[in-house]
Amino acid sequence: MPHTEQPLRDGDAQFRQLVEHIREVFWLGSPDWGTVHYISPAYEEVWGRPCSSLYDKPMSWLDSVHLADRETVRLTIQHWTETQNNGPLVFPEYRIQRSDGTCRRILARAFPILDDAGQIVRIAGIAEDITAYKETQENLDQVFDLTGYVVCVIDMDGHLRRINQSFARHVGFSEAELLQNPLLDFIHPDDQARTQAMIQETLPQGIDVFDFENRFHCKDGSYKWLSWAAHPVVEKNLFIAIASDISERKHNETAIHAIVSGASSRCGPAFFDDMALQLGNALQADYILIGELTEENKASVRTIVLTVKGQIAENVVYELKGTPCEDVVGQKVCSHPSGVAGLFPDDSLLLDMQAEAYVGVPLFDSKHRPLGIVAALYCCPLMSPAFTESILQVFSTRISSEIERTRAAITIAHYQEQLRALASQLTLSEERERMRLATELHDGISQIAAITKMKVEERMSHESNGEFVSFLKEIQTMLDGLLNDTRSLTKNLGTGVQQDFKLDIAIEEWLHEEIEVKYHIKTDVQGHCNGWALDNNTRILLFRAVRELSVNVVKHAQAQRICVKFGMEDSHYCIQVADDGIGIQAQERKLAPNLNDGFGLFSIQERLAFLGGSMTIQSEPGQGTKITLQIT
Repeated sequence: MPHTEQPLRDGDAQFRQLVEHIREVFWLGSPDWGTVHYISPAYEEVWGRPCSSLYDKPMSWLDSVHLADRETVRLTIQHWTETQNNGPLVFPEYRIQRSDGTCRRILARAFPILDDAGQIVRIAGIAEDITAYKETQENLDQVFDLTGYVVCVIDMDGHLRRINQSFARHVGFSEAELLQNPLLDFIHPDDQARTQAMIQETLPQGIDVFDFENRFHCKDGSYKWLSWAAHPVVEKNLFIAIASDISERKHNETAIHAIVSGASSRCGPAFFDDMALQLGNALQADYILIGELTEENKASVRTIVLTVKGQIAENVVYELKGTPCEDVVGQKVCSHPSGVAGLFPDDSLLLDMQAEAYVGVPLFDSKHRPLGIVAALYCCPLMSPAFTESILQVFSTRISSEIERTRAAITIAHYQEQLRALASQLTLSEERERMRLATELHDGISQIAAITKMKVEERMSHESNGEFVSFLKEIQTMLDGLLNDTRSLTKNLGTGVQQDFKLDIAIEEWLHEEIEVKYHIKTDVQGHCNGWALDNNTRILLFRAVRELSVNVVKHAQAQRICVKFGMEDSHYCIQVADDGIGIQAQERKLAPNLNDGFGLFSIQERLAFLGGSMTIQSEPGQGTKITLQIT
């Protein structure tokens, strides 16, 4: 199977910096398990095989699984895949046989990554080497008080009978406090039912329990995630349990899942708010700041979003000088795990925030030009800045891309506005040119033809030569034809649109003469536009729009009737063009240029947008069409 790292191409370096800080083997693969997109370097340490072997043969990791465990692992994957389970895949604990002859025990799980439609598009997984954990369990009697794991003896009634020093140290309670209360009193309410079932139902049957996870209440009020393994000693009515603190792993899993899922985060104005809130939650930060360099002054930053303790706050503009951000923008990652306000006494924002710790990551555009910053701030010292740095770096690429996309959208909108103005000016120029040609035809050719006809008729009245009179009559007939053709051409060029013309009357006359008379389609004009404060250019553009829509009806709608209504709606001027034709398909109602009907509806929409107006289409196949033009 080919090696593909396409999903990791953007922000690959930052992503690697994150996963390489995690001792577990982290991987990304396709839903069918046929492609490995990424495998962390820890694979080589745990499996004793090169990462390249897994890219070349994605399921080759299974070859190292102990023969006694291999079929169970394979069937677990098969069952999870066939049932299309969108929940996490928890592998049974299995052993791997390394090439050096050593055996390791593995605890693994996988998480489906879903798209907006709920379909699995990727699988992320973590595999942990728990060999040391198992060896500790097997030698529990010898190392009970020496191990760093939580170790205890519990009776089948759920009371702690013995604990090791690590247990008390992890949760903050004294040995006496832990022994005098039932175990369930310390378990998170949401986990109590599962824990009770394990103690009262599973273990009494002599069944070993592995990888049982729950949250344990600590004396400081917090909860720690513990992963338990328990072995029942049924004849003594108790069981021995060992637990590892997996709080950090749980936090890492949540953060990694958020990062991978972040690729499908929505775009647009809500993106930055969602991203900042997601970052704040993943990093447990008091403040998240995403800002961009101001265009007018590269020495200051304008926040795109600022969150304060999980809430969106009002954006600010601040000078970079004298702030920790000055060392970040356009340069490198900067961390101050403690005392940041004292290091930058002139930074009033830090003082207002009562910030103690700071981590900032620079943002660059696609040409590696400084773009802005993303930063996390804490009101207490930060114990693990490396993790925060890695998370911010992974997100920074996506944030930078969205800033660039937003700026490009603004630029495009500006160009669109210019194009709308150009389109409207072209329309007006065309109308002026048509009117100029109509005037020249009327004042030039028509006048000459009319005078010539008068002279011919005058000569005929004094001419006695019959043959010459017949010749003059032929000329007279040709002049009549010329005058009629000129009048028709003049009318078509002018379209009834003159300076300060009445829009409703001009439309009514045009519909009657150009639609009803020529194509035998009944036309009707309802309402009027008396009192509408429209300049001549606006009236011309509206006339052209109604004319184009009516011509479209003739060409495509197979209609028997066209009705144009003038009216007001919420202080807006409205003109509705309705027909009883075959309607417009949904795809054709999109106000975008297409190859089927050119730029007709799109062009009208753009010209209206230039006037601050809009166009809406109501249509169903076989039910006719209503198109409403609205301007302020």
